[in-house]
Amino acid sequence: MPDHKPIDRQRFIAIRFVVVATCLAAGAALIANLIFFFQVRVWQMLFIVIAESVAIAGALNAYRLAAKNKLDAASIVALLSVFLGFGAGELVHQGLTVTLAIGGTLVLIFVGFIFLPRRISFWLPFPLIYLAYFWAVNRLDLLPRYDIVKLPFFNVFIVIIVVLAVGLAIWQFVRVLRFGSIRSRLLTSMVSLALIPAVLIASLATAFGVQRSIQQTQYQLGSVADLKVNQVETWITSLETNIRLAVPTSDQVGFTEMLLKEPAESELEFFRVIYEREKTRYQQVIDQTRVFTEMFLLDLTGKVIISTDSNHEGRVEFGYDYFDLGLGGGGISVPFLYPYNDKVTMIAVAPIKNAAGEQIAFLAAQANLATLEVIMFERAGLGSQGSAYLVSMNTHQLLTQTTMDPANFGDTLFSPGITMAIEHRGVGEALYDNPWGTPVIGAYRELTDWGMVLLSEQPQSEALSPIYQNIFVNVALTVGFVVVAVIVALWVAARITRPIAELASTAEKISAGNLDLDAKVTQADEVGALAGAFNRMTAQLRKTLAGLEEQVKERTAALEQRTRYLQASGEVGRAVASVLDPDQLIQEVVELIRERFELYYVGLFLVDSQNQYAILRAGTGSAGERMLSRQHRINVGSGMIGWCVANRASRIAQRAELDDSRLANPDLPDTRSEAAIPLISRGEVIGALTIQSTQHDVFDAATISVFETMADQVAVALDNARLFVQSNQALESLREVYGEITLEGWRKLLDENPQLGYRSDVGTSIRQELVWSPELVNTYNAGQPAHGKAGNGSNPQLQASQDEIEDTYYLGIPLKVREHMIGVLGCYKPLSRGDWSEEEISFMQDVGQTISVALESARFYNETQARAESERVVAEVTGQFRQTLDIDTVLTTAVREIQRILNLAEVEIHLSSQGPE
Repeated sequence: MPDHKPIDRQRFIAIRFVVVATCLAAGAALIANLIFFFQVRVWQMLFIVIAESVAIAGALNAYRLAAKNKLDAASIVALLSVFLGFGAGELVHQGLTVTLAIGGTLVLIFVGFIFLPRRISFWLPFPLIYLAYFWAVNRLDLLPRYDIVKLPFFNVFIVIIVVLAVGLAIWQFVRVLRFGSIRSRLLTSMVSLALIPAVLIASLATAFGVQRSIQQTQYQLGSVADLKVNQVETWITSLETNIRLAVPTSDQVGFTEMLLKEPAESELEFFRVIYEREKTRYQQVIDQTRVFTEMFLLDLTGKVIISTDSNHEGRVEFGYDYFDLGLGGGGISVPFLYPYNDKVTMIAVAPIKNAAGEQIAFLAAQANLATLEVIMFERAGLGSQGSAYLVSMNTHQLLTQTTMDPANFGDTLFSPGITMAIEHRGVGEALYDNPWGTPVIGAYRELTDWGMVLLSEQPQSEALSPIYQNIFVNVALTVGFVVVAVIVALWVAARITRPIAELASTAEKISAGNLDLDAKVTQADEVGALAGAFNRMTAQLRKTLAGLEEQVKERTAALEQRTRYLQASGEVGRAVASVLDPDQLIQEVVELIRERFELYYVGLFLVDSQNQYAILRAGTGSAGERMLSRQHRINVGSGMIGWCVANRASRIAQRAELDDSRLANPDLPDTRSEAAIPLISRGEVIGALTIQSTQHDVFDAATISVFETMADQVAVALDNARLFVQSNQALESLREVYGEITLEGWRKLLDENPQLGYRSDVGTSIRQELVWSPELVNTYNAGQPAHGKAGNGSNPQLQASQDEIEDTYYLGIPLKVREHMIGVLGCYKPLSRGDWSEEEISFMQDVGQTISVALESARFYNETQARAESERVVAEVTGQFRQTLDIDTVLTTAVREIQRILNLAEVEIHLSSQGPE
């Protein structure tokens, strides 16, 4: 967890809690919408999935900002995430307005209090904008919205999520409230007491108002639907009545019978007269009743004999539903698509019987559906945007025009209202989307006998506009009430908490070190009594601390001085550890000590080899130079320096003029205090330091302890430097001896092998080379690498081995062992490859050095082997000698073994006390 102040830490914990809760709630809503998307396949579900994903991303970003201690920015991002998580559903879903409006507003209020308790004006616009957003969405219908009422389980699931979110917000609000300031807790409590009832009352009033408005609109639309059903039924009754009135009377049936028969040649004229007479009568019925658009006579085979539409005559209508209806006694057909004119129509049918009562034909007429439109277009009870229309139960085709949305007569329509009317076959009211996707409040009625359903609908935006205005008024009143409550709460909280806050501020300043402050006593209540007691306690504290300040100053000064001494001692220790030259080390030590410790004089004495005198080896200033020039020294045991060397302990003179053991020095007239510190290394006193100041009482016990530690470091450093010099001298001597031995070995080896060398040419094997080329001779004499152009034939003895090379570039690399020349490495390459580059020369120098090391190792190995063989021979001969104590036997054994072991031609041994004769 990041490092925060206590209050900020509680805000961070609260933000983290809200982030987790937001992710869980948004995640649950996301999963639910995704599941139901695969069931209902509406894009609104995917829209919510995307919106909740953005809300989750915003919540996680809020946590990231909080972790970086950007708590205000994290609070704003978290509030936006909550806004999006609750508000996105209202944009594309219908049926959750009340739940999301109340739940989202409460969560935003509580979260705002949790995040920014002292900045109400900063977060208060969020719930206000949230409510305004809900009003605008329901007022303007920005996007097509899916009615959640169709998914009861989904509706309940969302309600549960909202209730849990509000509960968690309240729980966290109560939990965080314990850690706030008195002012914030008091203010929050007072505002909550005003805000929560106001929001609940306004929300409940809004919910009941919306429900009551929906019920009133449904009742009104139901009444409109019932009225129009009655009108439609009256119109259908008029169709039945008029079609039966148009049936020929008993004295006119004879004409009908004549029209049904095929006329003879002699009857054609009379047939035409009767035909025109009946056709005219049919047209008169149409013109007078205005309920039909066509009337026609059919025989029992379904053939149209006479029609007001001449194009219809001669067609066979057998098989249509209305034809069967005519054979069964007449009536009104259900709406159907008439193939003759490709229109939806209803046909009224009445049977025609002869004098014997036998049916000989029937009369049919197409209903004038425009009359239905007149009935449907009557807007009483539908508002300015409402509409009523009829739909066929069988074909779902529109039987009347509608004013709500553009539609053509005969269009096939589908909507939840139409589906409910057909499936329930009765009456009902509901909220749903009409066939054109507009959310409406609708009432439906089913006309089963005639195969139609009637729907009266009004857009929800129009029907609920009065209640939206009431909601706006309620919200405005609630906001005004809350603003007044906040102002009053701020005033009351300030009156109560200002003296406490001033007292707390004074206490913080006093705790910070300003002890001269007194708390203001402005009231005679408990806060005033507390301020008075606090002032008395502060006065007593000032009195107590006054006596301690001087002690603190003294101890602080001493501590600062000791700290400086320790730092200076550390610097001296680091400096002496880096110098290995004793003479340089001694001089640097005294100068560094005098400079870092701001002393008058520093001198360093070393004890001589007889431990008789302490000799000055280094001193600071002109006094030190004078004493060094006269080789100043002090007897061991005499004076402060001699005493500390003899007693292996420090000697201090806080007032130098009063110390009888101190030897006064005319070169140091201003010395007022002095200390002598022994230099001890490996248990031996090797010298002493004298440190002198121009002030009295400078060297207390703590200071001397620092100087003793520093003196021990100096002593060890001097001893180490001395040992380092001795080691270097011994090492240099060893190197010289070993170098001479090595050089002697190489001289002996080269004397035994004066022409030791090898050569390798291109395409030939390695062979021994006895002659030095001039280039290699020059390199050997110079002792440095050399390169350049070498001409063939410079040495006649080499010409035979270089027949294929005219000219070359040579490179000579000296072979050295311990800076002694032992040979040369010569390299040649054709002119075509150019002269030797720096990289090639450097590489060959490394090769030459490697060869030199290898040659030295080989020589040393051979020398060791030879020495071992010699020792073995000596040991073998000695072993033979020790097998006997007889002199003759020893001599004979000696000549024999020496001759055998060394493979000599002859060996002689002569013994004589007088010398050879």
